[in-house]
Amino acid sequence: MTLTKAEKFRLLSSGIFESSTEGVSLASTTVAKADSQNSRTSLQNELDKPAAVWLADTPLGGEGSFAQETELLFSAGAGTKVCSTSLRPSYIKLGQPAPPELSFCPVQAVSKYPYKHIHNKALKDAVASSFFTGGKIFERSWNIFYIHPPPDISPKPLLLLPLAEVLSFFEVINKETHPTLKIPPRSDDCGFQVCFSEMDHTLRPRYLGKSACRDDFQRLENAVPPATFKPDGEILSPPPSERTLTAFKVITELAHEATKNKSKAAKARKQKERAEKQRGWGKQIKRTQRYLGLRLRAGVEQVSRQELEMGRPPLDVTSPAPYPMESSVVFASVDIESFERDHKRITEVGISVLDTKDLNGVPPGEGGSEWMKKIKTRHLRIRDNAHLRNKDFVMGCAEGFEFGTSEWVTLRDAPRVVAECFRFSPQDPLPRNIILLGHDVCGDIDYLKLLGYNPLNLSNLIEILDTSTMYRFLKREQNPRRLGAILADLDIMGWNLHNAGNDAAYTLQALLALTIKATTDKDTDWAEEQKRRVGEAAKEAVERAMELGEGWSSGGEGSDGGLPEKLPCVKNGGSPGKAGGNGDGGNGDGGNRGKNGNRNWREGGKRSEQRNGREDGPKIGQKNGREGGQWNGQNNWQQRGQKSHGSNNSTEGARRGGASLNLVDDSTSLL
Repeated sequence: MTLTKAEKFRLLSSGIFESSTEGVSLASTTVAKADSQNSRTSLQNELDKPAAVWLADTPLGGEGSFAQETELLFSAGAGTKVCSTSLRPSYIKLGQPAPPELSFCPVQAVSKYPYKHIHNKALKDAVASSFFTGGKIFERSWNIFYIHPPPDISPKPLLLLPLAEVLSFFEVINKETHPTLKIPPRSDDCGFQVCFSEMDHTLRPRYLGKSACRDDFQRLENAVPPATFKPDGEILSPPPSERTLTAFKVITELAHEATKNKSKAAKARKQKERAEKQRGWGKQIKRTQRYLGLRLRAGVEQVSRQELEMGRPPLDVTSPAPYPMESSVVFASVDIESFERDHKRITEVGISVLDTKDLNGVPPGEGGSEWMKKIKTRHLRIRDNAHLRNKDFVMGCAEGFEFGTSEWVTLRDAPRVVAECFRFSPQDPLPRNIILLGHDVCGDIDYLKLLGYNPLNLSNLIEILDTSTMYRFLKREQNPRRLGAILADLDIMGWNLHNAGNDAAYTLQALLALTIKATTDKDTDWAEEQKRRVGEAAKEAVERAMELGEGWSSGGEGSDGGLPEKLPCVKNGGSPGKAGGNGDGGNGDGGNRGKNGNRNWREGGKRSEQRNGREDGPKIGQKNGREGGQWNGQNNWQQRGQKSHGSNNSTEGARRGGASLNLVDDSTSLL
């Protein structure tokens, strides 16, 4: 029976079995209340008694004998609904079912806690190095339980730790490193904490033993009894119901999933984060459409019911923008060039601006060509670094500015000149709203900071756009493209790229073109493209499966296998060499430079460069199953000697350095 994640969550909360509260804080862990049958005084008396659990060193399947009467104390965090209480069985035996009140954590899930659930790298490294790496987690006392999941979930037993002991361990970590570690919420890791409270004793975890070091744990791990093992005196019970079996499978599946390096929950979380990021790129395009008058903000009065029901009318590129341009923004595109062998040395700065006031009443033209004419660009060259030219990794073209005349500035004056580029229309009473743009814009911002100017300090900066990610959303592509490839796809001719001024201007042109393309393209176009991609992927998968399946048929039931065939290692083309474990060898017994074209199991000459199971000369570097000469550098299944004198298990010569690991015959031929 296969359950969806939602169905598993419903089972977790339906009362089939109890579960603990999500995200339990461990900062102030205390002992939970005892059962209603026990008074607070009796609980305190239990806590005052010494706890010692000993696993008998008896043959597997035998009755555990213990040196002294023992107790198990499992407590939960304060204010927590946990299936734990103070328990004191008379004797604890190997294979004894755990009390129903206990909650557990998979051992492997706990051991991977910092790597999966601590996202701050410095804190993760500190916690892991102090308490987890190198098996440190096992250098403390643990009571180990085991359970056998259904075979379709895992063929191996699942080892578990009592939740209360994990809480105590986390409390020690919190005191020493001062984080606030907590049990992961179910939304992050459903199986980190499990409880079998409503299970019959046959479906509950069973006691394995006490571990105080890594060797103890490994000994216990290798001595888990089989699923059929029951301690002497265990009462038989009727088979569990289908409902109980379903719940048991859900619990063990979640617990097993928590032991993996990447759980389904983690994958789902990353998928959700990726989807949110991609939706954010699409929203950037829609906001840009609003800034350019190609889309209305949702909820404004101008949006008619017909537009809401039928969608936007087709864009007429020969007419001005159909809607008011929102926020009266100025687009400022930046690009920085640095020296290829020292990126801290900036050589060029390019800044292009487009004031949406200049677009009022102007038709965009095909692909935004008319709006592109309103772009103004400045190209600043750093005089201090004029002698630095890029030519090895990328061909620079600092002299190839296409949109005006380059300006020379010093490093000292560069921050002031760049700041002037972000001051628009001095006659306006209020600062204009600025939208910063770039192609992989974060890198350009870092370069501007390095130059001494931080655009993020602008009080009138309302948004930062990136044509790299916006284009990815437009084309639904997983990987970013270079600016040149984007320009080509948008039918924009780009000249002298890697000139900072040109790149800044082309980036702004690309923004206009892709925004208009997104306005004219409909969702139905993407739906058709998605169907096409799915069809291609399915076709490739079928072809791949057919390719892998070829050759795995022996001719069906109508075939009897045919005539006997010689081994594939028997080939013509030279006198045989001496036999080795998996190949032939000699000092040239097959011709000086044997021209046999086979790759494996072949005969070669003095200097033939073969790799596996062949006849080789004195200087070839072989690795597997052969006899070599005086200089043979072999590793496994090999024979060495001055002239390959074989023996049963090893061959030694004047420069002995290898040994065959399996019976190697020194016969004179393969047959």
